[in-house]
Amino acid sequence: MVCVIADSQWISGRIMGGLGSGRHGERENTLFVDDCDALRVWDLQRRGDLKPGKVVQTSQYFRPGRVSLLVIDASDPNSAWLEIDGQHVELATSPGTKGGLRWWFVCSASRKRVACLYRHPYRRRFEGRQAAGLRYRSAYQGDYEVDLLRAQKALSRLAGRPYTPSRNRDPRHITRPYRQRWTTYARNRRRAEQALARADERLEGILAGMLARTMWGRMQRLDSKDLDLEEFPWGFD
Repeated sequence: MVCVIADSQWISGRIMGGLGSGRHGERENTLFVDDCDALRVWDLQRRGDLKPGKVVQTSQYFRPGRVSLLVIDASDPNSAWLEIDGQHVELATSPGTKGGLRWWFVCSASRKRVACLYRHPYRRRFEGRQAAGLRYRSAYQGDYEVDLLRAQKALSRLAGRPYTPSRNRDPRHITRPYRQRWTTYARNRRRAEQALARADERLEGILAGMLARTMWGRMQRLDSKDLDLEEFPWGFD
């Protein structure tokens, strides 16, 4: 597989409807979810810190250099709570689709059940996405930027480390991370190949459209009497 990934800013600046176009484009004061520290329920459950009848005191790592003290009291699922950096957050449960309990955070601002809390950089409190006024970055990007972001995430899962453009982007040349199951590695590699194929297909369509518009503009500027159709092997109807 040969992967060709172009600069998304270069592409979006030359096609209509790119990044930041329109009155709903990206603004300087817009905050996105990936700019904030996130506390997710499934991360706590995966580590085994959130179980009925269990009290845990541990450290929560966010970004490099940001560590928070986390205390979870799930001794009684009906009145469970957690405390992080002095902020008290209530926990709620609901029946799972396959039995058991599903845990939720209770947003202190909206009093709604949410699966993820974000720490607003200005308010310094954990709140739900809607209460904090956060947006998804993909909502302000074009189709190619979204496909490219998915490909980058798939490569990060495959390599077991953050994606960097300087590294090899061919999934066949990425070795299996240490202590990763072969089935997981094969699944991540298949998803990475599919994501890269979609990004390449989207990029080919964008470049083909740019080439077609460029050639059509040149044909319109030429005099119809002096136009030699043999010089343009593409069929413009």
